[in-house]
Order: sequence, then C-alpha cells, then structure tokens
Amino acid sequence: FCIDTQAPAKPSTPILLRDGFCDPNYINSNEEDMIFSWQVTNEGCAAISFFDVFVEIDFNGDGIADDSESFLTETASINLDEEIELEDGDRVRIQVATHDRAGNEGAVSEWSNWIIIDNTDPIVEITNTNAEEFISGNLVITETDEDDNELFGCFYKVQSGFLKDGGEVTVDWTPTECNQPFTINTAQVCPRDGVNQCIVFKMAQD
Repeated sequence: FCIDTQAPAKPSTPILLRDGFCDPNYINSNEEDMIFSWQVTNEGCAAISFFDVFVEIDFNGDGIADDSESFLTETASINLDEEIELEDGDRVRIQVATHDRAGNEGAVSEWSNWIIIDNTDPIVEITNTNAEEFISGNLVITETDEDDNELFGCFYKVQSGFLKDGGEVTVDWTPTECNQPFTINTAQVCPRDGVNQCIVFKMAQD
C-alpha cells in the first residue's frame, strides 16, 4: 500500500478551448463545442480519480450568478454543450476541484472568465452612395453592420458579369473596415466591355 495524505495541487484556472483569434469571452455554442480545460499536478502517489466541476449561469448579463450546477468528470476537461442548455445572452463560468484515488481533495481552482453566449449572426446592409442603377466610374459602397456583441471583422467580394454568361468572382473575400465606406475600382474589377453587371457582397463576423 502507498499511504497518500497529500491533496492534489490547486488546478489551473479553466480556459475555453477554441481557435483563439476571437475575443475569448465570446462563444457561438451552435457552431463549436464549449470545451473547458485545466491542468493539475498530482502531489502524492495516488492517481487522480475525478474532478468536481462547479458551474454558475448568469441569465441577465449583470455578472451575478442566477443558477448553479455541478458535474463530475474523469478528464481535465468538460464539454458544457453536452451538459446544459444555454440561450443568447446567457453567461457561464466554471471552477474545478481535484480528487485522487486515496480520497484527498485539492483546493478549488479560480473561476474561469464569464463566457457570453451569442448564437445570432450579424446583419449586413449595403448601399451605393451613387444611388443609380448604372455607373461608369468608381463605385463607393456604404454599409451598416449590426451585432449587439460587437464585430470582429468585415469582408467584401465582387462578382463581374451576368451569371448566365459565366460571371466570375473578380475580388474574393477581402477584409475591409466595418461600418466605413469603401471604394470599388470598376475599371479593374468590373470590366467595361459590353453590357456588364457588377455585384458586391459584404459579410460581417462577430
């Protein structure tokens, strides 16, 4: 027998596993699993048995928990999408405690960041400042990109030529500043030979 009276070390603060290019306080739970992970050091000879996961849920966005739940997991991660149902505007955070096979319980970790649930796509509306259907010079595009949880990036692309005549994308998705006018050089991306149609698309990402 190995006598182990040492509690496991305090786990690291849980973090949300994701690609990392977006704000870590936001998550689209319809498109990505909500997987939290953490690290822990085993101080004694007894292996880690399981983790207590404590969850707080804030339904009105004031940073104060309105509900709480707890779960057990044998791995140093948990997918909350498989455990609880969350809606737009809800916030959630977790903390964890470690148990080893000798029955020792470690200190509880710090709380993770509040994660805000946002399953609503941004809305994009674009208009031509020239307001005319026909144009021969540069095309200046204005737009409104809406999202309650702020935008991360905006992009545009251009298609030249009628689709039935083999129209093609002359500018693929290109970054542009959100909610700011941008100019399309029609001579370059909308060839002027013959009767032509030039279509501009815009996309916003939160």
